[in-house]
Amino acid sequence: MDGWMDGWMDGWMDGWMDGWMDGWMDGWMDGWMDGWMDGWMDGWMDGWMDGWMDGWMDGWMDGWMDGWMDGWMDGWMDGWMDGWMDGWMDGWMDGWMDGWMDGWMDGWMDGWMDGWMDGWMDGWMDGWMDGWMDGWMDGWMDGWMDGWMDGWMDGWMDGWMDGWMGGGDINTRIMRSAKYLLLLMVLVALPTVIESQFQQMDSQSLFKNMPSQSMKIHNDLIYVGVMNKIISFDKDLNQIHYYNTCQPTNEEESCENRNKLMILNDRTSQLITCGTGQNGICELLGLPNLNVIKGANESTLRTSVDSDSPAIGLITSKGNLTIALTNGPTVSERYIYSDSEPASEKHYAISKRKFSTLELWSEVHIKMSEDSIDKDFSVKYKDGFHHETYSYFVTNQNKIALGSGGMFISKLVRVCENDPYFFGYVDIELGCADNDGNDYNLIQHIMKAEDPDGEVWFIGIFNKGNNLKQVTGDSVICAATLTEVNDVINTTWHNFFECKNKDMPPVKYFKDHRTAEACSQGGIVGAEDNEFKCENEYPSFHYNIGLQKLNMSYGYKLESTTMGIVSATFITNVLDGRTESGKGKNSVIILGTSRGKLINLNMKFNGGTFKISKYLEYSLENAVPVTSIQILDKDTMYVLNKKRIYKFITSKCSEFETCKDTMKGENPLCGWCVLQNRATRREDCASGLNEWLSALDDKCPSFIPQPSGVKLGTAKQITLSLANIPVEDVSAYKCNFTSNEFIKITEVTSSNRIITCQSPNNVDKHVRAKLELSIFGVTVASSPFMFYRCEEFKKCGECVSDGNECKWDTTTLQCGSSGIDTKDSCPALFSNENYISSGVSTDVILNGKNLNISSYHYKCQIGNRCFDATSSDSTITCTVELDTGTSKPEKQIILKYGVNSGTQCSNMLDIEDEHSNKVVVYNCSRLVDDDCSRCCALNKKRYKCNWNGNSCAFSDGTQCNLACPAPIITELEPKDGPYKGGTNITLQGKNFGHLPNDKQPENMVLIDGKACTNGDYVQTEDRNEDYQASYIKNITCTMPAVNLGTSTTLKADVTLQVYLTGNRSSPFEFTYKKPIFLGIKPEKGIKSGQTRITLYGENLIIGNKKLKVFFNENGETECTDIDTQYIYGLNSTIFCSTGSDWKSDIVERDINVEMDTESYPSLLKFTYTEDPKIDEIEPERGIISGGTRLTVYGSRFENVQNLRITINDYAAELIDCYRLSDSKIICPVPKVPDDLKKDILDSIKKTRKKRSTESDSEDEACEKVTVILHLDGLEHNFDIKYCRDPELEKFNDGVLLYGSDDQQIKIKGKYLTLAARDDDYNVTVGVSDCPVISVKKDEIICEHDHMSEDANTSVIVSVGNIKAPVGRIEYRIDIDNSLIIAGAASAGVVFLFVIIVIIVCVTYRRVIRKKDQKFKDEVKAMEMKIIDVAKQEFLEMHTTMSSVNKNLVEQGFPYHSYQQYACNVMFAMDYLLTEPVMMDDERFRAKKGLESLEALISNKFFLVSVIGTMENQKKFFIREKSNLAGNLCAILMGRMEYVSEVLCELLPNLVKESSGKKGKQKALFRRCESITEKLLSNWLSLCLYLHFMNYSGSPLYLLYIALQKTIEAGPIDAVTGDTKYTLSEEKLLKKNSCTTSEEDLKFECKTLTLNVVINDDNEIHKCKVLDCDTITQVKCKCLSQIYVNYPASKLDVDTDDIILEWHEGFGGKLKLQDHDSISVQERNWVRLNTLKHYNVKDDSSVALVDPHSLEAMQQEDYVNLTSIQMDVGGCNGSMDSTDPLTLPKAHDEELTYWHLVRKEEENTKQEKSVMEVLYLNKLFTTKLSVKDYIKSLFDIILDKDNCPPPTKFLLDFLDELGEKNKVDNDTIHNWKSHSYAIRIWAALMKTPSILFDVNIPSYMNDNLDVISQVFIESFSLSSQKFTKDSPSQKTVFHHEMNECRERALEFYKNVKVDQQNQEELRQYLSDVNRLQQQTNFNKTSALHRVYKQLEPYLNDIVEDLATCKTTSNLQLDKKLESVIAIMNEGKDD
Repeated sequence: MDGWMDGWMDGWMDGWMDGWMDGWMDGWMDGWMDGWMDGWMDGWMDGWMDGWMDGWMDGWMDGWMDGWMDGWMDGWMDGWMDGWMDGWMDGWMDGWMDGWMDGWMDGWMDGWMDGWMDGWMDGWMDGWMDGWMDGWMDGWMDGWMDGWMDGWMDGWMDGWMDGWMGGGDINTRIMRSAKYLLLLMVLVALPTVIESQFQQMDSQSLFKNMPSQSMKIHNDLIYVGVMNKIISFDKDLNQIHYYNTCQPTNEEESCENRNKLMILNDRTSQLITCGTGQNGICELLGLPNLNVIKGANESTLRTSVDSDSPAIGLITSKGNLTIALTNGPTVSERYIYSDSEPASEKHYAISKRKFSTLELWSEVHIKMSEDSIDKDFSVKYKDGFHHETYSYFVTNQNKIALGSGGMFISKLVRVCENDPYFFGYVDIELGCADNDGNDYNLIQHIMKAEDPDGEVWFIGIFNKGNNLKQVTGDSVICAATLTEVNDVINTTWHNFFECKNKDMPPVKYFKDHRTAEACSQGGIVGAEDNEFKCENEYPSFHYNIGLQKLNMSYGYKLESTTMGIVSATFITNVLDGRTESGKGKNSVIILGTSRGKLINLNMKFNGGTFKISKYLEYSLENAVPVTSIQILDKDTMYVLNKKRIYKFITSKCSEFETCKDTMKGENPLCGWCVLQNRATRREDCASGLNEWLSALDDKCPSFIPQPSGVKLGTAKQITLSLANIPVEDVSAYKCNFTSNEFIKITEVTSSNRIITCQSPNNVDKHVRAKLELSIFGVTVASSPFMFYRCEEFKKCGECVSDGNECKWDTTTLQCGSSGIDTKDSCPALFSNENYISSGVSTDVILNGKNLNISSYHYKCQIGNRCFDATSSDSTITCTVELDTGTSKPEKQIILKYGVNSGTQCSNMLDIEDEHSNKVVVYNCSRLVDDDCSRCCALNKKRYKCNWNGNSCAFSDGTQCNLACPAPIITELEPKDGPYKGGTNITLQGKNFGHLPNDKQPENMVLIDGKACTNGDYVQTEDRNEDYQASYIKNITCTMPAVNLGTSTTLKADVTLQVYLTGNRSSPFEFTYKKPIFLGIKPEKGIKSGQTRITLYGENLIIGNKKLKVFFNENGETECTDIDTQYIYGLNSTIFCSTGSDWKSDIVERDINVEMDTESYPSLLKFTYTEDPKIDEIEPERGIISGGTRLTVYGSRFENVQNLRITINDYAAELIDCYRLSDSKIICPVPKVPDDLKKDILDSIKKTRKKRSTESDSEDEACEKVTVILHLDGLEHNFDIKYCRDPELEKFNDGVLLYGSDDQQIKIKGKYLTLAARDDDYNVTVGVSDCPVISVKKDEIICEHDHMSEDANTSVIVSVGNIKAPVGRIEYRIDIDNSLIIAGAASAGVVFLFVIIVIIVCVTYRRVIRKKDQKFKDEVKAMEMKIIDVAKQEFLEMHTTMSSVNKNLVEQGFPYHSYQQYACNVMFAMDYLLTEPVMMDDERFRAKKGLESLEALISNKFFLVSVIGTMENQKKFFIREKSNLAGNLCAILMGRMEYVSEVLCELLPNLVKESSGKKGKQKALFRRCESITEKLLSNWLSLCLYLHFMNYSGSPLYLLYIALQKTIEAGPIDAVTGDTKYTLSEEKLLKKNSCTTSEEDLKFECKTLTLNVVINDDNEIHKCKVLDCDTITQVKCKCLSQIYVNYPASKLDVDTDDIILEWHEGFGGKLKLQDHDSISVQERNWVRLNTLKHYNVKDDSSVALVDPHSLEAMQQEDYVNLTSIQMDVGGCNGSMDSTDPLTLPKAHDEELTYWHLVRKEEENTKQEKSVMEVLYLNKLFTTKLSVKDYIKSLFDIILDKDNCPPPTKFLLDFLDELGEKNKVDNDTIHNWKSHSYAIRIWAALMKTPSILFDVNIPSYMNDNLDVISQVFIESFSLSSQKFTKDSPSQKTVFHHEMNECRERALEFYKNVKVDQQNQEELRQYLSDVNRLQQQTNFNKTSALHRVYKQLEPYLNDIVEDLATCKTTSNLQLDKKLESVIAIMNEGKDD
């Protein structure tokens, strides 16, 4: 009512009034007057005058002049001059004709025609006609009509409608309606969240650190404690009152009083609030108005102002306050004087006070004497509860008070409310461990629950922790009864009274009141337990510090990695709805976590035990920690986190659809309402017996019909035995007999609470139906029911089953009216166990009952094979022989029987077998992997296997008579370790023994004769039914220490001794290594720690890799977060983060590293320096989008390594800062997260409304937020004001005209100076900067040089993270009048001559231009339209990619080894792995000669000369040049610096040779036609492998996989390779190219999920295929989905080598093939078989079978074909193979195979224009699926910050070459693109198998080629015209190519600016060399091939060497002649 009235009255009245009055009056007046007058005047005058004048004058003059002058002059001059000059040089006719004609004709004709005709005609016509007509009509009609209509209609209608609906435009109303609908839907589900921000709070306090902490509920009001306020809300979260906790003297800004404790007294309606402000003084407030009763000036109660020092307050049964305070600031200074002890030793911990006055009654003291307690000793009170007359608190504290040593425990403290001085104080230790025995030492929260027996339970939530300030790890719930608690406490009192703990002073933190005299006499003995009760006065022994420990019972664990740490709790019994009182057998625990999770747990009690289970989990937004949970009533719960309060409406149970789901959900609120057949709350269902079944009882309604079936044509009374169904009134029940074919309803009768109903007699079909019991149309329960005809039953058990009036004739084996009538009389099998040795004829024994009928004949069926059987009594014996290639597959055995001998299996009946008997066929050798130890340990009763001396084989013997051979060690891990020992090694292998452990030698493993000790020598596999004895699986032991002496490594032999089998040396050696520490970076760090240091050296990552890093030997400070890295055999590095160090003045620390439990001094030192000091941070403002600059001033920044900044307490990312100097840091302002952004904008909006509209304060648009600056381990909090983002206006119509005299660009906007400074702004025009010279409140001015005009004139303004395009610039050129006159006169001479041609040309060009523009618009619209379609179509693909990514994380990318990669790069085949074939003497001579040749090749001058000579050989062709370059690279592996030096000599020669030949020079590096070019390509490719592996290769692989998955999502023609989803128009799958219907492109296939097994493996793989896939395609898809990301070279499976079997139940198997005898044939066309052809359904089971297995060879192609329906209809297909389907050879050569499209259809030619739109649609769809992957790859390639050093070196060298040779920039750009982008990356895109170990399917080639071509095109300098006639790939990727082209230019520009780091390049090449040295290229082979290639040209090579002065001086020609002589020695003349 309130909502409707408020909405209707406010909305309708305000909306109607505002809308009608404002809208109608303003709209009509504004619209009519402004529209008509302005429109008519503006339109007519401006349009006609401006249009005609502008159009005619500007169009004709500008167009004609621009066109004629620019076109004719520029075109003719450029064309003629460039064309004639260049053309004459390159080709006179081509250059002159093309240049002159293109320049003169195109330039003059196009320019003049376009300019004059288009400008004059278009301008005048468009201006006059469009301007006058459009302006007048648009102005008058649109203005008057639109204004009046829009104003009146929109104003009145929208106003009234918006008011009623809530205001807003149509989109807003739709969204609001959707929200209302969504709200109604969400209210039904659990949980419903009604969120309220603290809307009435001051915005300043809203964004303080941790604003909300505490929450209480009293009389339907919610009280929340936040920063500086206590706020009350009503149930709907409307703010009622608030109290300022910083009153009366403190300024709110400086107070910062964060609430830490709220204590509610329901009896007195009073509230105590304590916080961190006002010196910790607590206040007493009255409710509900929050009036002050005891203010800060009057209160004596004070808590610590430290937020880490908690306080816990409890209300006793008498209404008093018991409070426990943790020591801290302001508390540690408040002393209580009592007795005679000095005040400095007294701190009060627990005190009792009057609630109404806060006055102190009593306190417990903690003695802080320095001689008995450490200064760091602390007791932190965490939580508490009150029960009866006791108050219980739990603490975290040091285990002992003196010499604590950092051990922390939890304790439970008990005090009595009747004890005035708490003399009865007692505490006990609490223990909690999980089921694995892991201890959790720090309790955080406690709860109290009561079980049905009245026992009270104490429940605690524990975590782990090494200090009291922070806990870690999982949260564990443990519980104990209060009886158990009090029993331990009583034991503690007995021990205390009897002085049993008198001599343990280290634990004491209270004064011991026991006297020595009393304890000397044995204390007080014989005290009764009741003496320790609260109501009795305690003896003189006070303050009992108990040493007893209560080990609580484990209940539940929450994993911190997913849930976070528990931060808030609530427990209740009210939620259990089974009983009227609401208390059942369980409690509900609600937990809130640090990650914003809400966890609901059931705690079920049962006779003194409990069980906890989770039934609900919910995540709050932004993962903000939960701080409090409160329940108002059974329907409403409130949850508080640090930013918001949430209202949850508890479940209405509609989320459960069935009774079974309801019981499984275990939601204590829910149950099954039987008569409504739905899940409900208890109150929503009737209250009768069994009408509502609780979810906790696990009961559902059911009944058993008797009988359970009737004969056809008969009717019977059916008696229903009910369970959990109400029977008070059964008259409304009905019986429904239902099946798929009928529904029969009958009435129900009852007698004595027994329900019966009549079965129908008109059912005429044998059918299994269902009997439903319903009431008022609602089905209550159901049960199977049979309408039968006896003759239909084929099994004895079915025939005589309960309820059937049939008998089984044992003679005829038929069901009828005579014979046996009980199931016990039927033949049936018992459970039998049979094991068969592979290949051995074995008797299978089957025992059963009623099998001794002599007239029966039996057979055993196993798979598709039948075996004869014999019978004896009730035992059947089958003699079976089966083979298997695997260890022990199980096969089902079916016992068949019949009355006639010789009957085939298929015609015999199955014996009943409810056990599904199986036989196990085992292969002895495979079973134990030929391990003698395992063979001898086998269970001989089951496996007839024994060792025969060579292998495990079939044998009837029961013992191994032959000794096992010596052990075989197959693996030693690890193979190295530190020399001090301690490394645990593991040996794996065979024949390790099977005898008991005591028979084994004492030291089984010897290391160089020394025992490997302290190990678990024997690890046996758990003994199961397969083994009768244990066997040794592997052996582990701990390596002893050795003395290395002066060596750094020592290899040790590993020997294994095994009893009876002998000794065996390991083929693996263990290497002892000495860790060598070479250095540390950095050497200094701040005392706050978290400096990330790197220790580097040799042998640091060895052994078990268990590393710890300590500073100083005593390990005071430990380095954490250890990580390691091994760099290709050189250095190994250890990374870790330093700990904080404040305990000592010594700042230099020795570093010790612990490896495998032993410590090694590194001899390195690390120096702790003082923390940085921060003096100032400015400016104190930032924009919401972030990115503007903050400058931090201070000192001591030099030793800070990681500088980051983030927003406090929000899920904002950490952003890196950078250091300018030791005293200055620059940080970007963090971007505001979305939830905080909403809060800020809302707060800004409210603030502006509150203030005067005349105010212009910039603060109105800003809000203060706390930001944290992280300097390693130091955190600095400060506030900045976040202001609204600058808003920039676009240019009018998006264009700014810029004349030659203009010098500045002015950009308008708002809020430009609120937070951003001048230097935060950056303006670019195209790729050029426009320097900002001024920023005003509403304007930015930058200087732009007109001469820098570029083809791209987009103007972009950047400020922080904002990049805002504001339009583009069009340059206006002013032309001298004299030139105009001269031009006009010249033009007039030829005007009359060409006027007719001009008109025709212009008209034609205008038509073409409009068609092209229309096409562009259509393409853009098409792309936008299909975005959502593409997302939906490829949703499955993206899901698949997620699993691919997950697999890649675990398995890695399938990169080729460097060896294989290098072969792929350098050669067409890897033919260098073997030496050339030679005779021995020839080999010797060749080796010597080739070694000399290698020495010559290592001479740079020799190699340069040889390459130069070979370049000039006309008969040395490109392929030979390529092979020579590859062979040279193979020889020079590991010497990449040398290759780079050679290239630096060769490249200038190559450029010099091409000079003067512009075309040739520009084409350098394009085709690699020279040895130099190929050598350069090889060098760069070989160097970039590391870059590919570590950075840029992964996005290429993901693009490849994404493209493959996209294509495979649709059908692929197995014959042609055409696909539904493709990037290549030529490979688009089309049904019939002769037609233009869209249907011809629709190839819809159904996705099937197959359950795939491989051979006899038990693992089932889910594989998705299409029903139109051919069988080969299915096999390929299954293999690719089973072996995800598996390297192709390691997948030793081919589709031709496996069989696909379809398993359909027990009826048989079907071998699926691409072609068989039932393939569909039409004339000479044969269609390939598909899954749809075989009618394979979804979720079918198939197997990939080895065809060489015996079973597969014996299987017939078709089994039980009658159950399989064939489909011969058309469908589509997909394939994943390397090539299109290899078609079989037909019997008739005229037969042709096809899959989806016949070739005769495919080859029919069709005009592109007819189908282009349909083509583009499919191409766009495919592109959108992989667009993000293409962008990711292009982004990484063009990332200048990650440009690999070799690439940087090459690009710089080409720039240098160009400058030296005066080459133009365009040519240099081409060089760079050809040598790097195209030669390297385009090749990888086209052929990813160069880098990755994959087999590329044939259908991928065209698609990869498209992406490669797009990439190549993106590096051209000018974009080609985008028209309807453009190739499809340019149409589809038009925008991407343009964007990439701009990025490429920027990439080259940025790389050129950056300086090459020579050390980085040297280090990189060193890494490459080390990698290459690990390859096994045969240099001898490579040298021999080089020599053979050079041999025909040796004379020329020698001559050139002799001619060159440098090589001649080095006598290189003589040395080569010497090599020739050696190689020719011994040859015949």
